Amino acid sequence: MADPSGRFVVRVPPSLHARLRRESSRLGVSLNDLCRTALESCVAEEGPRYHPEGAGRSTLVETASAIAGDELLGVVLFGSAARGEALDSSDTDILIVVTPAVALTRDLYRRWDELYPDRTVSAHFVHLPDGAESAGSIWYEVALDGIVLHETDRVLTRALQGLRRAIADGSVERRYSHGHPYWVRKRRPRVHNDALAADYLLRSAKRLKAVELLFELESWADVVREAQEIVEMCLKALLRANRIEVPRIHDVSNVIEENRDRFTGAVANRLEELTGISRSLRRDRELAFDGSEDLTPSEFYRKGDAQAALEQASLVVRVVSESVCDSIAD
Repeated sequence: MADPSGRFVVRVPPSLHARLRRESSRLGVSLNDLCRTALESCVAEEGPRYHPEGAGRSTLVETASAIAGDELLGVVLFGSAARGEALDSSDTDILIVVTPAVALTRDLYRRWDELYPDRTVSAHFVHLPDGAESAGSIWYEVALDGIVLHETDRVLTRALQGLRRAIADGSVERRYSHGHPYWVRKRRPRVHNDALAADYLLRSAKRLKAVELLFELESWADVVREAQEIVEMCLKALLRANRIEVPRIHDVSNVIEENRDRFTGAVANRLEELTGISRSLRRDRELAFDGSEDLTPSEFYRKGDAQAALEQASLVVRVVSESVCDSIAD
């Protein structure tokens, strides 16, 4: 057999050809480079799948570099675009990794919007995790199917290899709830998860006071909607404090029930009540905000509905706060 020439013809449906052209334009790379990366990712034996060398000149990387300068560690494509599952309506998710010298503030995102006006690209600014134990769920998803567009001194390569080892040895386990993945750890993560859990609870307590004001103003639909968000935030704090990376869903009752062996004390004793509240208020989330053709929220919800939602949110805040504080202290 003759040596490969590096050239061959691939016939694809016109619709796929059009999608590939749009994606290459969105990423700021040539169609050839995009296809070569996709092919390489299919036959790669190990390690992250690299974007072609020309990606360093892509609009995405150039924009990230203009914002972070020498503090830019890397840029990673992830999500449906990296998996080859993107639809015409899908966003393109990229992870922009910067050094700790760059504070993760809203200003980064304002700057990105100014320099990169294409709103179909969703940028996420992050710091590199210290290790597998401090990595959040987004990093584990990136470890599975992310494509490195640019990196400095192979720092992303080493970080992603460490995360893959943690997945392989069972230190973290990927599970699903309502079709959404979430990650469960065997060991307690470092302080980052505890800080997030504490932040969730602090904000929940403050929002509860705002809901009490809404109740005084007799805005019953808004009380119900805000109560749902308080319950959601509290229960996600509970999960984080118990080494469970939170899935991006509004009702986490199934996740709590699937991991009931991790909870003790008041949470364990009232688990059915807590998950029942979550399910009940989840049903009202969109109705209380959007209504429908036949439903006006301000007319649909009454004082009794608001009173019940406020009491439920108050109970969840109290029970979860005590449990999470004890868990963090341990």
